[in-house]
Amino acid sequence: MGMGLPIILVAPEGEASRIILEENAGIWVPAGDPGALAEAVQLLASDPALRSSLAELSRAAALHHSREQQAEDMMGCFTRAITLCKQVRSISADRQPF
Repeated sequence: MGMGLPIILVAPEGEASRIILEENAGIWVPAGDPGALAEAVQLLASDPALRSSLAELSRAAALHHSREQQAEDMMGCFTRAITLCKQVRSISADRQPF
């Protein structure tokens, strides 16, 4: 994606296929389907406009899936979890036993 190339992803359905499809960065082919792979290759080979469009979208998508972005997202999760724990502790400490 970072090279700005259209992607043909051959893989089981999962996170990678979801990213390719949602970002319109390429074509996903289910693993074990050589006919679908051949069709994807032929489609890209015969359609320069599609190749160009997928290449642009692929490069743009790379920014959303960089290691830096993943680290930022993870730090945000940690920060929210820590904040929530502090709030729960504060509420628990304020409660008086009956």
